[in-house]
Amino acid sequence: MKHSTIVFLSLLITFIPCSRLISAKNILRKHYEKIVVEIYIDNPEYMFNKEKIFASSPPFIYKNRTLVPTEVIREIFYQDNGEYDGQAKSIKFWFKDLTIILYHDNPIALVNGKDVTLDAPAVIRCGRFQIPLRFIAETLGASVEWEPNAQKITIIYEPK
Repeated sequence: MKHSTIVFLSLLITFIPCSRLISAKNILRKHYEKIVVEIYIDNPEYMFNKEKIFASSPPFIYKNRTLVPTEVIREIFYQDNGEYDGQAKSIKFWFKDLTIILYHDNPIALVNGKDVTLDAPAVIRCGRFQIPLRFIAETLGASVEWEPNAQKITIIYEPK
């Protein structure tokens, strides 16, 4: 009895964050004229147009840049696509007319086949690909604001 209770609680804890992420995608599929996202360092909760969303892991600072799990980028920019290559340790995204490839611990990304030097590379942390938020957001045309005292990032994006 004790063992089955522990197994049940472990499964429950494991799947609660996933169910929150799935429900978040329903919120994010609405059409918005303007998207405002507020993200705080070391906090897995973030605000998407005043709706609370939960990420699989909190954003963190690495080499003076904020890295976030890939699903945060997918949710902000309405992307259901993405391809992880375990052998190359890379992640590939398609955004309208852009293809972006990031490599684990490599400061060079590919944007439409051209090398772009990153301030901080993507890394794999806690079993998840974490990618530089500012690089992706600005490449896609969003503005990014950093408030150092609050450890807060605000992304403003107007989908076209």
